[in-house]
Amino acid sequence: MVRSLALLAALAAAAAAAAAADGTTTVSLLLPQSDAQKLVGSVVRVDATVTTFVIGCPPGTPAESCGVPSSQTVVQGPSTWDMPVSLSAPDTGAYTQDSNCKLDPSRDVASCHISVSNSQMVSEAATVVTGYSSMLIPVTITAGVNKLSGKANAAGPMVTQNAALAAVAAAAGGAMLWA
Repeated sequence: MVRSLALLAALAAAAAAAAAADGTTTVSLLLPQSDAQKLVGSVVRVDATVTTFVIGCPPGTPAESCGVPSSQTVVQGPSTWDMPVSLSAPDTGAYTQDSNCKLDPSRDVASCHISVSNSQMVSEAATVVTGYSSMLIPVTITAGVNKLSGKANAAGPMVTQNAALAAVAAAAGGAMLWA
């Protein structure tokens, strides 16, 4: 019995070491117009106020099965969220959408501004979303994890708060695009 417990402890330690060496972590991000799905990402940059992520579906995921562009940028911080999108649609042509929010995590409120434009129009809207923290989606970070270390206070809480904001912006942006 003692040998079994020692072996089990050794296997658990080896698995934990392998995961740490693996260089992955999971963060929760707000992602407009995205259903819960498996997503991967990388940390591009971390500073005192925001972390810049690039996210997408795991390699090998068919494009029609992925609810986000192949390389979507999300910028998040404890009180800031921004998600620029550039797309092309058959009926409207190329357009850009920029959604950004100011987050108030203590109240779980996001004050957002959404701008959508193409060569023929610009449309803007503002909205306040309560309960944005319920709109988080887990993203497995597979590259740039080392950039998060030493910035735990900036990247950890800001990831959660900005992720929630992204969901708010997503809901507001989706309503604007589909209206």
